[in-house]
Amino acid sequence: MSRRVTDRDLPTQMFWWIWSLGFLIVGGLVLYIQGVRPLWGMWRSSGWVETPCTVVASGLQENHDLTEGGVTYRVDIKYNYEFRGASYSSNRYDFLGLFSNTHMDEKRRIVQAHAPGSRTVCYVDPAEPTEAVLDRGWNAEMCWGLLPAPFVLAGACGLVFGAWGWRPRRVN
Repeated sequence: MSRRVTDRDLPTQMFWWIWSLGFLIVGGLVLYIQGVRPLWGMWRSSGWVETPCTVVASGLQENHDLTEGGVTYRVDIKYNYEFRGASYSSNRYDFLGLFSNTHMDEKRRIVQAHAPGSRTVCYVDPAEPTEAVLDRGWNAEMCWGLLPAPFVLAGACGLVFGAWGWRPRRVN
């Protein structure tokens, strides 16, 4: 026997709908940007063509956070490459492109290893040669992509248990 929803239950259900959808939408968006999209790029690039390239400029790009007064960084390497007789330029180091203040020693090491004028390899999308990446693998900062997963889970659980009013059956 199911319980009827009364007018008294509607404000509670509305709260759960709004709370749950907020967590689900915001968490899902951040999960996509920081988790799914980089993993999708890694998977897609497994078929890209290894191509010689020349580093034109390298450094750490700064992002000044005006609300908290902090500075975050990301690897910024510009490189030129030729593919099928045409010249291209890119500055994508990896598929995450995250500004952070973590793993600074690793970021400095990457910049030093890619000094201007040095030759290295990049991976070029044969279907869209303007898309290239220097590092198509996993790195430690990709763990940040897992951070929104509990928020997505909280939103989904809020929908199931709160907004839809799911309750375990009582055994009499």
